[in-house]
Amino acid sequence: MQVRINGKPQDGLTPRVARRLIPRRGPPAVEGVVMDGDAVMAATRRGSLVLLGVIGALAAAINIAVLVGVATHEPRTLTFVAPVVVAVLVGLAVLLPIAFRRRLARMEQRLATLLPQIPPAGATVLASDQGLSVNGRLTAWDQLTVDAVDIVRVSSGEGDTSWYIDTLWLAEAGAPARSRGIVLDAAAIAGGRKLVDYVWRRLAPAA
Repeated sequence: MQVRINGKPQDGLTPRVARRLIPRRGPPAVEGVVMDGDAVMAATRRGSLVLLGVIGALAAAINIAVLVGVATHEPRTLTFVAPVVVAVLVGLAVLLPIAFRRRLARMEQRLATLLPQIPPAGATVLASDQGLSVNGRLTAWDQLTVDAVDIVRVSSGEGDTSWYIDTLWLAEAGAPARSRGIVLDAAAIAGGRKLVDYVWRRLAPAA
């Protein structure tokens, strides 16, 4: 099984990461619908605006709180602190739009590679105890293996690290050698995050 974390090839999954990727509990079945490129980009824009908006609002609130606190309790240092706070806020106003554009550009690059591989737009993908169904074609779990997995690692300011599955490449037993198998991408499927987690829980190799 090929493993990539944040786009970089890995020798494999460590037991710790493998355990963190498997949900402790999951629904009995998960269904999703493959989106077209425009819908994926629209969802990415919305999600990016919300995420970066929250980050910007929190950062601005913290800096304003610092400024108010200094003005209330240490007014003599205000002439030093105020320019620093203003510089931070200006920096946020410059960097957040750049981060937004970069997120969209990365998604466009990702879609250029994935769209020819994933099921067609509008296809229904259903994962259940019976197996994985793509547009009504059911494949039992014992006929599927994970050929490759793309994982995203996200580190928080508190030192916590989370891992999320972005894309799964599945191989079917008995399929021709040149077959591309089944490719599932969390961002390209409505409900894709829960779907890829469910599939990984069923097919992940033992840690």
